[in-house]
Amino acid sequence: MNFCEPIVAHARAHPEQVALVIPRMEGQRILSEETVTYGQLLSHVARFQDGLKQAGFGNGDRVLVVLRPGVALYALTLALLASAMVPVFVDSGMPRRVIRAAIRAANVKAVVSHRKLLRLAWLLPELRRLPRFAEEGRTLGCRALDSLKRRDEGVRLVSCQKDDKGLITFTSGSTGNPKGANRTHGSLVAQHRAIRRHWPDQPGDVDMPCFPVLVLHNLSCGMTTVMPRTDLATPGDVQGGAIIEQIKQQGVTRLSGAPAFIRRVAEAAMERPGQMASLREVVIGGATVSPSLQQLLTTAFPDPIRVRIVYGSTEAEPIADGTLAELARVDDPRGYPVGHIAEGCELAVVATDRPLDTEQAVDAARLEAGSCGEILVRGDHVLQGYVDNPAADRENKIPCASGLVWHRTGDTGFVDEQGCLWLCGRLKDRLTVNGNPVDVLPLEKALDQLDGVERAALVQDPHRPAIAVCLQTRRPLDGPLLDQIVRWQQQQQLGALAVYPLTIPVDRRHNSKIDRAGLVSQLQAGKHKPSRLISASRPEDHRHG
Repeated sequence: MNFCEPIVAHARAHPEQVALVIPRMEGQRILSEETVTYGQLLSHVARFQDGLKQAGFGNGDRVLVVLRPGVALYALTLALLASAMVPVFVDSGMPRRVIRAAIRAANVKAVVSHRKLLRLAWLLPELRRLPRFAEEGRTLGCRALDSLKRRDEGVRLVSCQKDDKGLITFTSGSTGNPKGANRTHGSLVAQHRAIRRHWPDQPGDVDMPCFPVLVLHNLSCGMTTVMPRTDLATPGDVQGGAIIEQIKQQGVTRLSGAPAFIRRVAEAAMERPGQMASLREVVIGGATVSPSLQQLLTTAFPDPIRVRIVYGSTEAEPIADGTLAELARVDDPRGYPVGHIAEGCELAVVATDRPLDTEQAVDAARLEAGSCGEILVRGDHVLQGYVDNPAADRENKIPCASGLVWHRTGDTGFVDEQGCLWLCGRLKDRLTVNGNPVDVLPLEKALDQLDGVERAALVQDPHRPAIAVCLQTRRPLDGPLLDQIVRWQQQQQLGALAVYPLTIPVDRRHNSKIDRAGLVSQLQAGKHKPSRLISASRPEDHRHG
């Protein structure tokens, strides 16, 4: 087998169909736009494949690829996969120490990137010893990426086993030890099939994903992909009006992205109703969808547009999903609904205070419906392990007799009587109240619904025995809003609170999840002072100082 088989077959059968439309961006400014057909893409792949062979790279070699979305990125990735080589993806937005750790762990034979990163070769010994190829052309110490393009002698598909490494993607590690997700050829095919079962495409679909890796799925489906006109390094800064205009021009039928991206598009759609006649489906993933965003989406994307919320991860995509119409009909203050379990995915909710080192231990720790615990998943599309990282495997993977693994998501949640999965938070983000662990998402969900609160985040206060309540607000933190917070504190019995009005940091990748580690670092550094201290015994506010 080889993951590229359906892509190559479709390109040979439909060479004139547009495969990719990708803008080249500088911030929110469009520099140019690349359009390539399936036939042209296949030619690029063949030329890269011949160039890699001529340069001496072979079966199993790993190549670090850090490029902006573009034809070169996808053509090179497909050339590596078709040749049974292994593209390694590392987010260039990660801290330098994490990038260095990822490069060491990846054991790559070459680096393909842009000059900004390659200039760091003099500071990163891990890069200095490797052949380096620059997207912009030849520069000091680097060859031009185009030098890897040779003759088009047709794409050759090297036969692989299903467990052969296909694609390695490194996620940021807060400890400086990032984990390389091992996407084998078998798991890439299984994830593609799982996504397609849950999100079926139709002939003539034109997809606009805000997730660059989803393009590989689209190509396997034979779809046209139009990348959004925005800097995908900061998707939350997208100009929604530009995306609506692009959807109209390109006849986009499917749109997907993280909540911060979709919110900006939805806000623009409210000002420009009826401008997206081709659009039939919107998919949101990467973070929870707040009640306020659900209300906005219902109005911004009316019938017949279907809005779908998807829950998954790099290691298991998808896990669950549901339409907005379905999820809007259910409510539980204990969490956020993310839909029913995906076909082909088995899920277990287990007690968080039990050892989970064997399949039998998982069975013994299972909780009944409605009880909150850690979410575990297994299935053909669930990644078996991490690359050359037995410690991460022991921590996150539980082998099963069937050959599959239980993957520990690190998320907490429960399944209700109707089979809907609800998220309550992350194990590592739990608060400690009176010696007991408390999930944060239900608490933040309640605060987010207070009049005047844009977003809330709860962490342990590093300066005092209290919970830090961090709020982005549209009004001063006094009067009615403060009274609401005091009443909320009484209801939740959380003890002492320190209330900080501030801009809450978000994750680099999707600009949607709360960056709790970054938030705690800000508080530790003394960048912010609490404007209110609310004691545990007396529910009244005190001004700081």
